[in-house]
Amino acid sequence: MKSVLALRKSQVGKAAAAGQLRGLHSSKDSDDEEDEAEDADTAPGSGSATFDRLVNLLGDPTAASRQAALQQLCGLPLGGDQRKSLLRPLLLRFADPSERCRELAASIFEQWVEGADVADVSGSLPFLLPVLVERLGTEATAEPSEELRSALVSLTTKALFKVRALLRPYVAEIGSIVLGVCRDNYPPALRGACALMVLVGREVLPPMVKSMGGKAVQPYSARLIEAVLPHLHHRHSSVRVAVLEALEHVLLAGAGQSVETLVGWRMQNNVPIAEFYGKIPFLLLQVLVLRRLVVH
Repeated sequence: MKSVLALRKSQVGKAAAAGQLRGLHSSKDSDDEEDEAEDADTAPGSGSATFDRLVNLLGDPTAASRQAALQQLCGLPLGGDQRKSLLRPLLLRFADPSERCRELAASIFEQWVEGADVADVSGSLPFLLPVLVERLGTEATAEPSEELRSALVSLTTKALFKVRALLRPYVAEIGSIVLGVCRDNYPPALRGACALMVLVGREVLPPMVKSMGGKAVQPYSARLIEAVLPHLHHRHSSVRVAVLEALEHVLLAGAGQSVETLVGWRMQNNVPIAEFYGKIPFLLLQVLVLRRLVVH
């Protein structure tokens, strides 16, 4: 019996030395290898499992978890399909209660826009523009951070400029964003709104004027001009210059009637009430009012 055991032991030793028994490891070696494999599976950039886990964390109720997931996604070398599948979860984070999460989500989306082709960006507009209208294009400002409002306007400009030949179906959304941003007084956001107006006046409105006529486009152009016109008195010269450039392009695209407003022209027999009464002596005005009351 002892000789059989000894022979068996020698056979096992030779097999282990030859590498034939790969399963013969100590418990410590096995645990270490399992830990290394687990770490490799969960390391950033290791594959779809890590990506899916991070995307799921974007809906976590804890702001710290969402922020950590977004920060890891910023550094991941994502493929085209992964980036496309990430767009909708990112758009949900545009309304995140955490300002840092909103900032990271906008930054990731802007990075995708810069590297994507025209077809991909065009396909994202039906989802992107309603979110931007919600954040920027309402009377009550939904985005409280000035810097983030400016970043969203920059994202809008880059996305629309890339697909500038395909913007006609989204004229209403673009107008809402411009009108909303023009209610702001933050210089970078206003310059971005003027850049959007230049884009619209150069790429979108002229073809519409040719096909439908200037009268059909005039209400839209006039509203844009009325919104941006007060900022000609802005304290920053860069904003005033941007407003002038925006006015130049929109005026030539169906807004010819707004020239009267810009030059301050009025008919000679139309005198503003305040100016008229300001030239009448106060005592004479009282006499006229009393006489009118007595007659009636």
